[in-house]
Amino acid sequence: MKKYTIPLALLAIVFQGCAKIYCTADSASLAQDHHLIAIAPPSVSIAASEKTDLQSLIEQQKTASVNFQIEMYNQMLERKREGMIAVKIQDFDTTITKLRRAEYYFSTLLSPPEICRTLGVDGVITSDYKLSKPMSKGEAIGFGLLSWAMLGHFLDIFANPTNTVLISIGIYDIKTKKMIWSYDQIYSSGILSTPDRLVESLIRKATRKMPYAVKKK
Repeated sequence: MKKYTIPLALLAIVFQGCAKIYCTADSASLAQDHHLIAIAPPSVSIAASEKTDLQSLIEQQKTASVNFQIEMYNQMLERKREGMIAVKIQDFDTTITKLRRAEYYFSTLLSPPEICRTLGVDGVITSDYKLSKPMSKGEAIGFGLLSWAMLGHFLDIFANPTNTVLISIGIYDIKTKKMIWSYDQIYSSGILSTPDRLVESLIRKATRKMPYAVKKK
């Protein structure tokens, strides 16, 4: 896999609300039939303020989506190495290449079943990240998105970094064409952290509840 660097960004995390978990009655049996899954590009939305440049905000969301996808793949792979999950995870570069050939990125929206067929996988993990405020100056620098034109705006909100991150993860099954499991978590402001630590915390907790989790004997 081509090496990608996750740039540092300031994300505020102190309170982690109780996770909401949903699963179908047949999620365990369906998951057992999954031999290969993939991590789909996350949907990222950042709330805009009156001073936000919309084009810049769109670019932030695109860049954040790629970075979160990379980190989710890395963390899922780590959980597999630790023996926490048994299912095989499609190589990140393979996922990217197939989706680009299908002209998925930021042009054509595919449904989860269509993504499964495009990638040739049994299931796909989708995710949605909602940030309650535009990125602060530190966050923008971390994601490599700060321009001189944006500097004034980010200075205005530098003292008030993102204060809430709502993350939803779902697993879709190719056979039934339905979501068989989901996990929702809210992170609230306080301690400064980084995107990789945010995703690590999320995935470490979520994988324990996934139908792919290896049960301890």
